Amino acid sequence: MRILLVSGEYPPMIGGVADYTMHLAHHLVAQGAEVGVLTSSRADPVEQQRLRVMPEIGAWNVLAWPRIQAIAREYDLVHIQYQAAAFDLGGAIPLLPDWLRLRGGPPVVVTFHDLRVPYLFPKVGRLREGVVRRLAQQAHAVVTTNEEDEATLRMWSVRSLAFIPIGSNIPVHRPPDFDADAWRAKWGVSPDDWLIVYFGFINRSKGVDVLLRAQDRLLRAGFRARVLIVGDPVGASDPTNAAYLAEIRALSEELNLTDEWLIWTGHMPASEVSAALTAADVVALPYTQGASLRHGTLIAALTHGAAIVTTEPRVPSRYLTPQHTVAVARRNHEGDFARRLALVLRRDDTKRRLQRGALEVAPEFDWKRIGSQHIALYERLLAER
Repeated sequence: MRILLVSGEYPPMIGGVADYTMHLAHHLVAQGAEVGVLTSSRADPVEQQRLRVMPEIGAWNVLAWPRIQAIAREYDLVHIQYQAAAFDLGGAIPLLPDWLRLRGGPPVVVTFHDLRVPYLFPKVGRLREGVVRRLAQQAHAVVTTNEEDEATLRMWSVRSLAFIPIGSNIPVHRPPDFDADAWRAKWGVSPDDWLIVYFGFINRSKGVDVLLRAQDRLLRAGFRARVLIVGDPVGASDPTNAAYLAEIRALSEELNLTDEWLIWTGHMPASEVSAALTAADVVALPYTQGASLRHGTLIAALTHGAAIVTTEPRVPSRYLTPQHTVAVARRNHEGDFARRLALVLRRDDTKRRLQRGALEVAPEFDWKRIGSQHIALYERLLAER
């Protein structure tokens, strides 16, 4: 079986879709598939046994279609990893299945990492949604990773829909001789401090401003609550992250959250991120639109068995059970978020319950399982054709 993954990102580019595509490619290869990855020219080429990464696309517009078609002829199936930001917010990739179908190309599978619309041009909001809907309806099969998108895709009458959650981009693999107290100490966190870890880009949808205001409330209430911001702050795809980061820097100064209380790690290797998730007293993820399985940062925290405080999901989730796998606060409510953090920090029984709940669902996000689910989908689709 020869599979072509089309992705706007691939390492060393920094982004969730980049890491997801890399993990999926390697696990498909491990299960016997021959995999090509067609990606941005900003990525690096890879030539391995049964894996070829082709960083050939400079701009994801209609001028890329002929090259994509030429490469697709060498494969049994094309699998688009769709996220509008990763494809430069353009409208060309959503119409790619139509182009390939008209030219006798292979079947197309699409994974929607979210359903955000491309830009196109001003004052065409309804048309932008229509382009994304067209992509879902013209694909031969669609993979959804979360319940919110699944509900929307069913409303759009997508004919072949598979629910396959994303896996963690951060393996549970701490550095050799890992000691949580020693690791915390190197960041200036003493045994008398509470360590709150935030992992992810500084994106407006992530609610980092809510976290900082909640931390300010905790400090005023007498908690020695240090917040560790883990990882690269802006990533490779979303140009709005830099502007929001500037706002967060200004807010930290306004709240007098000095380097003693707000610690920025910058980009770290996966083993160090794994150490941070393990060493945390609580992982804080105050998503403004609610907790969702589309967030790889949330999946990483679950697979590490972390005590997680997040925000209430908009759609009931198979795996995000409030106060069992995650503690939830109201969305965009710094006071409620601070209260939930305080409860987990004060109550060891609450913290342990959340840790156990996270580990109960962790096997659902195992990459070997995810690879097998994809292989089964591909085999079924190719057999039908």
